[in-house]
Amino acid sequence: LSEPSMFVNLPKFEHHMDLLLYLIRNENALLAIIGEKGCGKSSFMMHLTSQIDDAMHIQHIAADSLMTPEKLLTIICKGFEIDYQPSPNKEDNLDNIIAKIQYKDKTCLLTIDDGHFLPLESLQLLLHLIRE
Repeated sequence: LSEPSMFVNLPKFEHHMDLLLYLIRNENALLAIIGEKGCGKSSFMMHLTSQIDDAMHIQHIAADSLMTPEKLLTIICKGFEIDYQPSPNKEDNLDNIIAKIQYKDKTCLLTIDDGHFLPLESLQLLLHLIRE
């Protein structure tokens, strides 16, 4: 973000930023940044993640309509440096990946830009990861 000061004019910006950072660091929360096209959601997300210290492993994914669940899992595992060995049972795959993420030295934060483009099956996979 080239001009982070563009956000400081928002009412209660510091309070809201502190709350979001608290949720990211301390809660297993799903945060959605929504707004009209071109309003600065991606820039805000990049600004927000730039405020996080090195104790977190951040992976940013730019979603698209061709991102199948398998492709999404592969990208997530590669970004978090997890050995991904697909098996025929998709739930076993997810459970293994979740366990590996939970035992990482750093907390893992996954950000997805343009998530509305993801196919339904990929969104369902993400919801399963969040619930576990």
